[in-house]
Amino acid sequence: MSKFHRWLALGATLLLAMAVLAPACAKPAPTPTPKATPTAAATPTPVPVKPMTVRVSSYGGPTYAPRQYQERWMKAIEERSGGRLKFEFFPSESLVKLTDAWDAIGKGVVEAGSMGLYAPEKQGILEAIALMPFNWKYDKFLDHYKDPGGFYDWVEPMWEKRGNLKLIMWSAQGGFEFAGRTEKNLLKTKEDFKGQLVRGLPALKRPLELLGASPVEVATADVYTALQRSTIDVSMHSLDAIESNKFYEVGPYITVANLTSSYLMFVMNLDFYKSLPPELRAIVDQTTLDTDQWYKGVINDLVDSTRKRLEANPKVRIYVVSDAERARWKEAMKPYYDELAKKFGDDWQAFQKVWATVQ
Repeated sequence: MSKFHRWLALGATLLLAMAVLAPACAKPAPTPTPKATPTAAATPTPVPVKPMTVRVSSYGGPTYAPRQYQERWMKAIEERSGGRLKFEFFPSESLVKLTDAWDAIGKGVVEAGSMGLYAPEKQGILEAIALMPFNWKYDKFLDHYKDPGGFYDWVEPMWEKRGNLKLIMWSAQGGFEFAGRTEKNLLKTKEDFKGQLVRGLPALKRPLELLGASPVEVATADVYTALQRSTIDVSMHSLDAIESNKFYEVGPYITVANLTSSYLMFVMNLDFYKSLPPELRAIVDQTTLDTDQWYKGVINDLVDSTRKRLEANPKVRIYVVSDAERARWKEAMKPYYDELAKKFGDDWQAFQKVWATVQ
């Protein structure tokens, strides 16, 4: 074998050996790092919802039916909202007097409360019909005033436009009756009104004059003292209010005539109502409907039981005016109705249509 061929064979042998030994000498391939298993995001700790505080001003003592409505309504809303709505309750005009409630609630001094109508220049026909003589029977009114297309639908926009108020409930709890200081202050006939100083709301000034009385304006909170000091002879209230405010102690001679259906509104500041989240507004609305049903179910018993308690009091005397005498009083009101028709024009005509549904 030539030298060339020997070198050629040796080179081939070396190449073969390298091919065999190379895999054994090579560094092992790196083991791939397994991908991390994604972990679930941590559940954030819920931030407690700060309760919204609703200040409610009220009128009347614990037995007063509209106050019982408010207390039941507040308790139900607190429970149904899971405490998101909390109430501060100010009873018996301790924060806002009825005479100031229109402005106080409408301007947000308190968020809700009892409402009397004392400002005809602001309230227009609302004030007139609330205490219009012989306006409606309270039980039929409560049964029908929220019927679709009826009284409530007609009157609600006026509350919103005139007072920035959301009407929750227009209460009725029997008639406005007369609590007099002495026996001579019993009003058995139309002629008995002559010379009597009768406390009534502004809306009743003209009707009382037509009956022959001398009307006097006195805030409800001052009535007890006014009767006690003979500043007035007679004061007009529902039997409920006469009892809860203890007016019978200084006005024990009570004339039951049902001259007009007693009233008290429960309203909420409209801006506050609209600011509530939809789910809380829904709770307020549903609770209102439920409490309305409760109120209608108990008001007759409340009125009857109040009258029986007063009748059982040996210091109280109750005189019931006959239907024939009431007819004489109603006839005396004709000039007043004519004045309302002239004053309120189209509003009065619109009222006539819904009036029939609650009479």
